[in-house]
Amino acid sequence: MKVINRKPLTEMVLSIVLGLTCCSIVAWGNSEEKRLKVEDTTSPVISNVKLFDITETSAKISWETDEPARGEIVWDVIDKVSKDSKYIISEEFTTTHSFKITGLLPSTLYYYWTASVDANKNWKVSEPSTFKTPAK
Repeated sequence: MKVINRKPLTEMVLSIVLGLTCCSIVAWGNSEEKRLKVEDTTSPVISNVKLFDITETSAKISWETDEPARGEIVWDVIDKVSKDSKYIISEEFTTTHSFKITGLLPSTLYYYWTASVDANKNWKVSEPSTFKTPAK
């Protein structure tokens, strides 16, 4: 079988996988194995954010990501992240993230942000959300 006007295999593989998240691809062409690195530039997608078990002094927040990532929760009494904002970071790469924040004050409005970063340092930070702790 004769192939006429064929693009190099590496070009064909790259055109197929552009936009996909992957670490490496093995391509064979002209009896030669070639390893191609495809850079992951896609941030994790944060979904299914849930706020629950809100008490006078604590709250739990969970979410999911579409790829393994570390999670971070940031909270404050103002609507922007500042040097005084509190945060918790997980060192584990997972697709389910759950945090319990403590030390909250009763009857106080809090802003919070969920964030996730994958192994290639692609960050995703949510828009701020709010909750209010109940009174004593």
